Amino acid sequence: MLPLPALLAFLLLSQVLAADLEASLEVLPDGSSAPPPALSVPTIDLAPLFVGSRDPSYASTLDAMIHAARTLGFFHVTNHGVSPGLARRNLEAQKEFFALPPGEKAALGRTRENSRGWSATELTKNVRDAKELFDFGHSVCPAGAENAGAGSASPPAGCDPGFGRNQFPRGLGRRGSLLEPPTVPLMYFTAAVDLSHKLLNLLLAPLNVTLPADD
Repeated sequence: MLPLPALLAFLLLSQVLAADLEASLEVLPDGSSAPPPALSVPTIDLAPLFVGSRDPSYASTLDAMIHAARTLGFFHVTNHGVSPGLARRNLEAQKEFFALPPGEKAALGRTRENSRGWSATELTKNVRDAKELFDFGHSVCPAGAENAGAGSASPPAGCDPGFGRNQFPRGLGRRGSLLEPPTVPLMYFTAAVDLSHKLLNLLLAPLNVTLPADD
């Protein structure tokens, strides 16, 4: 959870972005609002932002990113620091997991006590989805305890009971498995979270707010 100052800053930023979007809507004669004209998704080269303010393109790049967030609401990024090789291996790891026998996936099923793991019973509007999913996130357990007691009701000793614990297949006995620790999906997740944290701090820069490193 975000600390109160960071949460307030995030809410303020959301209000600013919402106000800018509302101002961009055309008011029709009947008083309703027409959607803004179609926009192309901008691509932001993050390299100058990671070099720092000494880069001559820093200010213009930051302005372009903030403008994209205020108008369209999202943008593509390049030179983001997440390895393309890691992203490719992450996709391969997902294919490897969902190709496992049903029994092996079911052994890692989500429960009432643990929201992380495999499921094929997700509902949308009370209708079962035609998909499988596998939830995981940042580790809340000591090293080596993450997968202990996978599928059990109680978390392993030392794990934070307030969060779900990760459940990855172990002992697959397959050479080169991307799901054995250190798991590729978790490595990619960590890299993506780190990038998201950097982008959020850049978007909050005009508010003179910096998020704590552990948020």
